[in-house]
Amino acid sequence: MAREMPIPVNMANRESAIQRSLTCGVFMYVLTSQTLLGTQAAKIVKQVYSVLPDYDKIVPNLLHVGVWRLQETCKFSLGVPVKPMLAKPTKGVSEILDKFQGLEFTCEYKYDGERAQIHYMEDGSVEIYSRNAERNTGKYPDVVGSISRCKKSSVKSFVLDCEVVAYDREKQKILPFQTSHFSVPEILWFYFLRYRCLLTISDRCEGEITDGSVCLQILSTRARKDVTISDIKVEVCTFAFDILFLNGQPLLQEQLNVRRQYLYDSFEEMPGIFQFATALTSTDIEEIQKFLESAVNSSSEGLIIKTLNRDATYEPSKRSNNWLKLKKDYMDSIGDSLDLVPIAAFHGRGKRTGVYGSFLLACYDEQNEEYQSICNIGTGFSEKDLEDRSASLRNKVISKPKPYYRFGDTLNPDVWFEPVEVWEVKAADLSISPVHRAARGIVDPNKGISLRFPRLLRIREDKNPDQATTSEQVAELYRAQKINHVNNQAEDDED
Repeated sequence: MAREMPIPVNMANRESAIQRSLTCGVFMYVLTSQTLLGTQAAKIVKQVYSVLPDYDKIVPNLLHVGVWRLQETCKFSLGVPVKPMLAKPTKGVSEILDKFQGLEFTCEYKYDGERAQIHYMEDGSVEIYSRNAERNTGKYPDVVGSISRCKKSSVKSFVLDCEVVAYDREKQKILPFQTSHFSVPEILWFYFLRYRCLLTISDRCEGEITDGSVCLQILSTRARKDVTISDIKVEVCTFAFDILFLNGQPLLQEQLNVRRQYLYDSFEEMPGIFQFATALTSTDIEEIQKFLESAVNSSSEGLIIKTLNRDATYEPSKRSNNWLKLKKDYMDSIGDSLDLVPIAAFHGRGKRTGVYGSFLLACYDEQNEEYQSICNIGTGFSEKDLEDRSASLRNKVISKPKPYYRFGDTLNPDVWFEPVEVWEVKAADLSISPVHRAARGIVDPNKGISLRFPRLLRIREDKNPDQATTSEQVAELYRAQKINHVNNQAEDDED
């Protein structure tokens, strides 16, 4: 009888690697195929990744149990942040009542701060993540220190969805997110951080000296890591509005009214340090309108309206119809600001010689993985803004447009950029455009959508370019605007 030869370790490893490659190859074929099987597999993997965005955990389980049992072994867990659930814009209270007809819903203040996901482990350690799943623990040592004091003794572990907001504890009020004025020593501190590169791109561009003070995004005065309590110049309050995990159990599939009760039962408020989001449950249009005004007067952006006990599960990374956002300025222009990516620029002339005079912005098409031009922007910039943006983007210049850039033939920018930044932009309205390519084929078969009178609001350093406003969202904003214009015309005719 032939003697069985032992397989050398390196050969065994090679065969194992080949097997893994074949398995992944077959999986990718199934995942990307247009068959029903491929569609179901893709849906499962997307769902798993939305609650456990960690390939190091997903791939081994995929190889071990296969795609069909993946949801059994890959679940939401402590220490791995999920992408937050997001809200869709709406133009008014009446639209909310129409969309949520027959459903119980709640209104919450939409705080103007920084989204935070707080993970409290069973060993008492705390991790804080940004909306972009970046570790922010080192930025908020005060939040880390206070969160354990706010939980009840029965709570051993949790994940909270919150907003960290600049707060004046002496006056017991929220500070505006956009700007604040600082003394000369604080100006020197700001520029020290700027020099040491401890502030981000957007932080550096949003400082403006006027009358011996500096105007900044207020939370930008903090470094991104290694902050000590003695470093803190601006205090913050954590406003909690959802709980996603409690004492070892994921709560994503629970309805909001159940999750909210868990939240209220598990924590004690500490005024100015840890508070629950201010909320109202009502279907009275005047009451909601007054609540919106109260939110705005309290330095909040507006309201988030959420279904309570039906279609009210937490959907990570999804911009859901079950969460709607209402801002006061939605009635003044298009329904929402847009997060867009600068992909090119035109040289400035006259007073703007030496800097870029305007920029070509693009939205992101998720399906085709391409950036589609939507407008040229040259307003909303101070001279310093233009200098900073020009200096930052000069390092990102490329010789020709990327193959996944879509723009009209008549557009001839002077320089092209890598897609690296995200800018929040507001506009008067949207219009069909033969030049720009945003949402081309969605609303009009041959033309795209463009922004009229766009202006820069701020730099979104918490977002990646592939998290920019999508072409589908642009099309939704255009349709909503069109409906609103028709309704306004009808009201004018009645008057």
